[in-house]
This record gives sequence, structure tokens and C-alpha cells, in this order.
Amino acid sequence: MKKLNKLFGFTFFFAVILIAFTNSVSSQTEKYTEDETVQGGLYLEPSHAQNLEFNEAEYSPFLKSKLNTLVSFNITNGTLRDVLVKLSNLSNLQMIYNDDLVKSPIAFFEVKQQTVEAVLNDVLKIRGIDYLVSDKDQIIIGKKIRIDEETGTIQGTVKEKSGDPLIGANVIIKENKLGAATNKYGKYFIPKIKPGTYTVEVSYIGFEKASKTVRVNAGEIVTLDFTLESLAFYIGAIEVVGTTELIPKDANTKTVITGAEIEHFQASSIGDVLDLVPGIQKTANPGLSKTSQVAIRGDQRDKLSTFGTLIMVDGIPLSNNANLQYEKWTSGITGPTNVGGGVDLRSIPADNIESVEIISGLPSVRYGDVTAGIINVKTKIGPQPYRLKIKNNPDTREANLGGGTSLGLTGLSYNLNAAQSERDIRKDGDEYMRFTGQTVFSRDFWDNTLSTNIKLYGQIIYDEQEPRGDVQKTKNYNRGYTLGYSMWGKYAPYLGVSSLDYNAFITYRRENSMKSKLVQSDLRILPSGDTISTYLGKVETRGNEWTIGGRLEWNRIYLTGDFIHRVMIGSDIQYNANTGEGVLFDTLFSYYGVESGKLPYSFDDIPGQVLTSIYAEDKITGKLGVDFSMTLGFRYEMYRPYAFNLKGLWGDGDLIKSHQGTFFNPRLNLMFYLSDYNQIRLSAG
Repeated sequence: MKKLNKLFGFTFFFAVILIAFTNSVSSQTEKYTEDETVQGGLYLEPSHAQNLEFNEAEYSPFLKSKLNTLVSFNITNGTLRDVLVKLSNLSNLQMIYNDDLVKSPIAFFEVKQQTVEAVLNDVLKIRGIDYLVSDKDQIIIGKKIRIDEETGTIQGTVKEKSGDPLIGANVIIKENKLGAATNKYGKYFIPKIKPGTYTVEVSYIGFEKASKTVRVNAGEIVTLDFTLESLAFYIGAIEVVGTTELIPKDANTKTVITGAEIEHFQASSIGDVLDLVPGIQKTANPGLSKTSQVAIRGDQRDKLSTFGTLIMVDGIPLSNNANLQYEKWTSGITGPTNVGGGVDLRSIPADNIESVEIISGLPSVRYGDVTAGIINVKTKIGPQPYRLKIKNNPDTREANLGGGTSLGLTGLSYNLNAAQSERDIRKDGDEYMRFTGQTVFSRDFWDNTLSTNIKLYGQIIYDEQEPRGDVQKTKNYNRGYTLGYSMWGKYAPYLGVSSLDYNAFITYRRENSMKSKLVQSDLRILPSGDTISTYLGKVETRGNEWTIGGRLEWNRIYLTGDFIHRVMIGSDIQYNANTGEGVLFDTLFSYYGVESGKLPYSFDDIPGQVLTSIYAEDKITGKLGVDFSMTLGFRYEMYRPYAFNLKGLWGDGDLIKSHQGTFFNPRLNLMFYLSDYNQIRLSAG
């Protein structure tokens, strides 16, 4: 109960900070909505907003239906603003404008069964005003004629040959390295471009690159559309795509493995997938027969290397910290123990993985509680074909069923996986079984400004070693189950310029394991009068592992002179604990030997750990003789904080006092682009 009281106290403190931070962001949001027109991802004066031709085929079903809404109303002795407010209320479209722009009086205006699009065209164009549709389905209203505009904008759509939009395509201006990624409609915006002639290049994995030369004039928005040719072909149900360039785009060292590569490799778990990454040591061969752990930048025999590797699935960390208390049996007589070690990689099925990112260099300050490296797993979420896959190998059998659908702004996906493996096909009762399921509900709100995902997850493990007829009477097992709930998403009201990212999660794992062995001892006389020199010792672990946490992160793009700043400020909190019976064994017939001195203990007697962190980062892109990208940030971590120390502001102790310490971690990544084929990368932290 004391542990829970502390947890609630810290959670309340954390929530107060987040609410204050959110209110600050909200007040800033209201200010921009009232005073400025949003264009192309950065804020421009309303008089600088640009006229666009309406192209119905490029817009979302939501926008089409709203613009085609039939309306009827009349305005007497009003203003243009009254007309726009009426249209907004009747169509549920968000309209952004400056009050000074819509003050023109209207003596009488009447509409009878006309579409919203027709009314906008009629009422705006005669006043020298037009509208721009943003990628958030907002109607941005501004003057056609721009005065004293110093920069221009490039916008457009990226599609494949079939006409379908390419989501997440990279669009970059080669001369100044400005760029953007396409949204879910295949659209992109690159604002604040100085006048000049530029080469715009588009790339997407599995498609040929495309580039075009364009002239940008002051105050203009240039539309530049691309259609990419696919490099992909299919072998059965496996999509094979062309390779990407070897020159990295980020200063930290990382490797990305796609779902197509995983499919080709026929992996059963993420442990098999990591065989594709050079320089990573694992503790098992492909398959499910033995415990599999990973060591990034370390030795698989070093427990700190595996314990210090952070594994995240859909942004949610899998706890390593609680493993310190376990006496868990290891799968297979020769397998390694994971006491104080990392996550068993067999628990993450490979068939449901969309991509895996392995960061072995200095990571962003977004990531903490890590010493060796990061494995960031993204599962398949959103619309996808319904598919049943069955694999049968001599020692492993696996079935996977998954799919997803989308209905307007709502999406639902699911995946079910069952796997069974024999350690020795000649023996019965020596096997590993895994049953895993997840479902994800996705929804966009408020004209696509808020996206949210809710995930329910469950897994049952039966890891048994009791071969029938074994003369050694071997009996070991790991039996347990995991339940997880998580939600994550993003609030992005201004076209990708600023966003508020969030996640919250709770993971419960029931642990039930036992390991046994024959113990040789000195001759002992039992109370019954019998004497023994050998006995069967066993140790059990029964309890509950809790991982609870959340994150709130604000991102914003700024332009100062010739430099682009991508600023990130965030905070996260995580609670790890074991509760329940604990480690159990008979001290008279101790698994560790009669002279070991070890005693059983309860998990309830050991306090849980609260890890609270705040972090900030600025990624600067620009030119100083040569193009460069610099990421500078810090992370302030507090392990079981309990008091605030004002004296820490002037260097007298830590600002936050913590039971296990408070640490300030600066990080720096720097990259110089000497040419298209040569880079210099430096990291410190």
C-alpha cells in the first residue's frame, strides 16, 4: 500500500505539470488561430495566403462531403464574417481567417440549396479573396494579391502510377536540404523558401527517385506533383523492393528492417529478425527452443549488455528493470539465465512486425533508461489485407492470422499468433508454446487534428521441460501470461508545424516459474533418521510484474534566418515493480546448496521504482560553409524522486532529490554533408 501511495503521489505531481504545460500550449494555439492564417506548415500573415485551384480528386472523402453539403440561409445587414460563420456551422468545416480580412459589409445575402464550395467561390472571389485547403481539411482564407512577401512555398502531391497517394514519401530541396514528408493524402508543403531556382527530389522505398527543377518567386506558391515508378515485384505473397541508399540521413547509427525483409527471412520472433543486423550478438540460434536475448554494442555473456538494451513496441517500453528480482528458469539445459538480463525476444512474434529500427549510436534524448542500444518495433496497424499464414518446420510450428480495415476516420486491426517448438523432437514434454493476440482501434478527431490509437494486448507462455522417461527426473517450467493496455497519438492543429505527442500504458505480467536440479551435499541426517548425500532442490518464482507509465511531448518547427530548428520538449514517467509471493524454496533442501546462506523473499518487501524524466532537444539544419545538421539536447532523470531542492538552482546539491540518484545527461550529434556521397558524423553524450 505504501508503494501505491507513493506512485499515486508522483503520478499526481506529474499530471499537474502536464496540465500546466498543456494549458500553455492551448493558449498559444488560441492566439495563432485568432491572429494569423496558417499556410504550408508555418505562420503567414493573412494578406499573404495564396489562391489555389480546387482539385476535387486530391481531397479526402470527408472534405468532399463537406464541400458538397447543400445549405440554405440568408444574411441581412451583416459582414463577410457572418457568412463564413454560417457556412462553418452548417457544414462542420473549420475555417481560418483574420478578422480584418472579413469585415466587409453585406447588406443582404441569400443562399438556397447551394453547395458550400459554390457559396465560397461566389462570396469570396468578387472581393479578391480565395481559399486554400490544408492537409488537415481546414479552409484557410486569404487575399489573392500578396504584398511584401519575401519567401515562396512549394506544395504538391506524390502518387504512384496507379494514382494512389504515397504516404510518408520524402520530398527534399537539394540546394538547401529543406524538406517534408507526404501526409495520408500524399500531399506535402515546403514553406519559407527564398526566391531562386531549385531541384526538388522525391524518394520512397521501393520506388524510383524523381526530381524536377522549379523556379520559386517571392510571394508565390508553386504546385509540383510527382508520380513515382515502382521498383517492387512479388514472389508469391512476398513483396520485394529495391534497396535504399547507404548514405545515412541521421547522425546516430541505426539500422531499419522492413516487414518485407522479415517476411523473406521467415522469422518466428524478433530474435530471428536481428540476425539481419550486423554487429548484434544474440544468445540463441533461430527458432523458439531457447531463451533469446540481445546485446547491442556488448557481449551476450555480459548481463549488463542485455539488461541495458531498451526494447520498445509501438512506443511502449518492455520492462527490463523488474527482471532483476527474478529467478526464472532458462529454456534449455544449456541456455543462459535472464536474471538481471534483458527481455526474452521470443515473446515478440515476427509476422506482426511492420518495421524494426535498431539504434546503436547515441540516441535522441527522447529515449532514456538505456545503456547499450534501442530496438524500436512497430507492429502492423491500420488497413491491411486479411491473411492467414501457416509454417511447419521439423521443430517449430506457427500460425498467424491478421488484418485491418478502415471506415472513414476509424480503423480497426487485429493479429492472432500461435507457435509451438520442440527442443528435442525425440522427446515428449520438452517444448515451448506461445499464444499472442492484439487489436488496435484508431480514430481521427477534430478535422484530423487529433489522432489516437488504443491497443489491447495479451499473451500466454507455456515453456515446459519434463521429458518423459528422463532418468535425471528433469522438471522445469515457465508459465505465465501478459495483459497490456496502451494508447498513443498526436494533436497537430497546425499542419505539422507544432504537435503534442502522447502515450500512456499499463502492462501486467503474471510470473510462475520453477527450476530444479540434483544437489550434491555432505552426508546429512534427516529428522526421520534417514541419511542423504543427494537431493532434488527446486526454486519457484511466483508474482506480478507491473510496468506503468506515460509520455507527453511537444514538437515545433521554427525558422531563424537561414536555420531551421526542430524543437522538442517532453517529460515521461515510468513505474516498475514486482508484487506477490516472490522467490520460494525449501531452506532445508536448498536449490543453491546447504551452505549457500540464501533465503526466500517476498516481492512485496522490495519497493518499486519510479523513474521520472524531463528532456529538451533542438535539431538545427542549415549551412555554415557546408550543409550541416546538429542535434543538441539534454535529459534529466530522477530515480525514485522524493523532494524538491531549491538550493539546487545555484549548484548546492541536486534540484530534485532521489533515492537512487538524479542525473543530467547532455547529448550532441553533428553531421556535415561534404557532398552527396561523403559525410562526417560526430556524437558525444
